[in-house]
Amino acid sequence: MADNYFDFIGQNAGEEKKEAPQETQAMANVTVRADADCFLLCDGEYLDIQLEAGKLTKTQVPIGQHLLEFIYTEDANIKVEKVVDFPEAGKNYLVLVQELKAAINAVAEEAKRKAEEKARRKAEAEAKRKAEEEAKRKAEAEAIRKAKEEEKRKAAAEAKRKAEEKAKRKEEEKKREMLEKNFVFSANINKKMIDKEIRPAADFGNVNAQFILGKCYDLGQGVRQDGAESVKWYRRAADQGNARAQNNLGVMYDHGRGVTKDHTEAVKWFRKAAEQGNSTAQYNLGNCYYNGQGVQQDYAEAVKWYKMAAEHGNHWAQFSLANCYKDAKGVHFNIKLAKKWYSMAAEQGNDGAKKILQKWA
Repeated sequence: MADNYFDFIGQNAGEEKKEAPQETQAMANVTVRADADCFLLCDGEYLDIQLEAGKLTKTQVPIGQHLLEFIYTEDANIKVEKVVDFPEAGKNYLVLVQELKAAINAVAEEAKRKAEEKARRKAEAEAKRKAEEEAKRKAEAEAIRKAKEEEKRKAAAEAKRKAEEKAKRKEEEKKREMLEKNFVFSANINKKMIDKEIRPAADFGNVNAQFILGKCYDLGQGVRQDGAESVKWYRRAADQGNARAQNNLGVMYDHGRGVTKDHTEAVKWFRKAAEQGNSTAQYNLGNCYYNGQGVQQDYAEAVKWYKMAAEHGNHWAQFSLANCYKDAKGVHFNIKLAKKWYSMAAEQGNDGAKKILQKWA
């Protein structure tokens, strides 16, 4: 029902509301029952009766007067339902407002619908709020879980990194120890020493270990004799500049052991070692020039390298240099110098030098 129907009624009546009848007049007691607001008009005088749903409203009306019942509708028409007479004073009358049931029901249904809609919206809002709270809780829980997982992942990664760094440092320390360890070839080297110490060090790049391992395979000491394996390890040490390995690799090429014979390649490695002052390589290079193997024959060049090796105490070079002075190969004939170098070689046990000196005695 419209909230402004009192003003609307007053405007249609064309007059202001009048005071209710005085209680001094003979009155009839009237009880009006309805479930909505209504407006009652008693013989031209307006009487407002405000009703609340399901309650009774009592008032007094002068006897002999008529009570007109009005209903305010949405189309703004005022409808008189019936006229009631109240002839006796002090008597109780119960007035049931007619034809309000449908309107009341409609109002009740609308109120119910609005209440249900309000309840539905409230329930939806509550459900939405709870869903949002649950989603927020889950999101927070997921964020915490991910943060913990990320923290665990980072911790694991850091632990792994530290472990790898530790292993790397340990490996580098081991490698450094292996590289710095000084190995010396001797007749006591056996398979156990090779497998436990020499080979691991050689694998790490220890040049002395590589040379010794090559020599072990060359001689068959502690391992099965294997020329190819010997060449492999000699070459690794030679590539690192080891003069003894360079000389021995030259020997392998010179004799074709473990590799195809190649005098030119032999000269190459003899020269590398000879230039580093290795007396054996100097003697070998002198022989290459003396015999014309791998290089053009050149007695003078042979004497040059023989002399270098002889001055370093190589008795084979001393013997060969004495022969050159005796035979005038690459130098002028000089028996005095020949005897000098023969004598030096003989003092070191060179049998050839001893025999010649015995003939000259």
